[in-house]
Amino acid sequence: MAIGSIFKSPSLAQPVYTNGLFYAATSDKTSQFKFRFVWDVYLNDVKIYRGKTTPNPQGIGVFDVSNIVEAFLESNVKTTDNSTTFDIHTTEKFSQQDREYNYPQAKDLDVRVGEEYATTATGQVVIYNGLTDNPGTPSFISTPTRVYNGTMINNFLYRNEDFDFTPYIMRDSSDLFLTDSPRNRMVRSDDYYTLSFANYRWYTSDTYTSLPRAVKYDWYNSNGTSISSTTVDNIYSNGGGPWSACTDNLQIMINNSVTARDWSILNVGAGPKNLESIMPSGTTFYDVTMMGNDWERPNPPGQDSCGESACAPGYIKATVRRCDDLQEFCACVSTSNTIGSTHSYNGYCYEIISTGTSEDLSSTWQIGAITPYTGCSDCLATETPSCLPLSAVSETFHFEIDDTCLKFNQLQFVWLNRYGTWDYYRFLKGKSEGVKIDRLEYQKYNINWGDASSTNPPTHLNSSRGRDVFNVSMTETHVVNSGFINVPDFQYLEGLYTSPQVYIIESDGTLNPVVVTTTDFVRKTRGNTNVVNLELSYQYANNLKLNR
Repeated sequence: MAIGSIFKSPSLAQPVYTNGLFYAATSDKTSQFKFRFVWDVYLNDVKIYRGKTTPNPQGIGVFDVSNIVEAFLESNVKTTDNSTTFDIHTTEKFSQQDREYNYPQAKDLDVRVGEEYATTATGQVVIYNGLTDNPGTPSFISTPTRVYNGTMINNFLYRNEDFDFTPYIMRDSSDLFLTDSPRNRMVRSDDYYTLSFANYRWYTSDTYTSLPRAVKYDWYNSNGTSISSTTVDNIYSNGGGPWSACTDNLQIMINNSVTARDWSILNVGAGPKNLESIMPSGTTFYDVTMMGNDWERPNPPGQDSCGESACAPGYIKATVRRCDDLQEFCACVSTSNTIGSTHSYNGYCYEIISTGTSEDLSSTWQIGAITPYTGCSDCLATETPSCLPLSAVSETFHFEIDDTCLKFNQLQFVWLNRYGTWDYYRFLKGKSEGVKIDRLEYQKYNINWGDASSTNPPTHLNSSRGRDVFNVSMTETHVVNSGFINVPDFQYLEGLYTSPQVYIIESDGTLNPVVVTTTDFVRKTRGNTNVVNLELSYQYANNLKLNR
């Protein structure tokens, strides 16, 4: 025997900045000499670390990998539309973090456990694979977890061991974007804005497969009358993916390759400035909703998440093979269909290869009792996959454009939020600026000593200095005011005050990094809290270097 079990591991999708990403394992070898658990940590199937722990008094091995994994995840403002790199706030359609500039925002984590021990008190310590009594690399594998560069959102949740990520997996109209922003936003026509969302496969089960296949914009005039709607497909050529067309089958792309993981978090353009090319004239209000569908999502045989335990009346369980790529799936097929017959479903061709499989099957995916094709070639020559209608798979963000003339038209802030994505806000009221000046001085002789010749003797000149300046540094301090804002905006801005990465969007659209210097943020929880006023102090991250 060897490792008994890994009976504790993080849930299927977790932020890396938590109270710990703990694994716990048992072994029947803990009484051996010099025994220790050996933990190999893998991200995207690449080993990044090996750790060793002794059993606790109960004989259990416990290992926290959070501090290790933190170093391999990051969030950066550099994004790509699969061809060009640009700053995130300028996303027009879809984008994702550019992996050429930084680590990914999310990776797959698993731990592989083994043991090391000696058979005698003076014997040599040997590492065993954890599966058997044979020496080797630790091989008892934990359940994989998708970890991302986020935290637990607030202190109340931070007390919990695991974070419930399922509300952010987009499958119906109640699922959430990766932001704490109020869902009704007042913006100006030159405001940038992006929304980030969990995309595609976060785990092999249906529960953790996010379904956004497009974004829909609904445009309204100042009276709230509908102007039109625009739908942009979440496909590779639009900066999204991993699909290349709306006809792509979701199941084709689900695998454990690095490519499949690359689309975990996407951004979609949502501000008036981002949407200039598609926003109709006369738009005052608009809504942003992710759209998708759950069509064509059978699971390969052998997986526990195949769906319902029974087929609908008139259908039987079967295993089918898709003609174009030979992948095999669970399905419910008509009782009149025979093994070896070829049928189509949503433009895809399938051959029935067996019936009566013991796998659980989805009764919503059914091949009907239609006349079969003579074979795959016949079917493939006839059928063309089509794009099916979409329905909402996310909540809706509501935007109102208000270009009321203001005395102070301040710059817009963008900051890293607690989901590891980016949020936006514009302070609209007064602004003050100051300059802090620091001088480093030294004392020198105020005589020009000349040289040994009689024509240039030592001389005290009127311009000679005794006290001189070695270096002058200048730090600009800026203070902006929000004016009176409502409580939802006030709570939202806590993320700005506490963010480690903050930028302002300059008038030319470029980003300028700043450091927030305000040290207190008082939460308004009692008394008159309907409206509040905030001031934010910040300094530029790069100070002007003065000449001397």
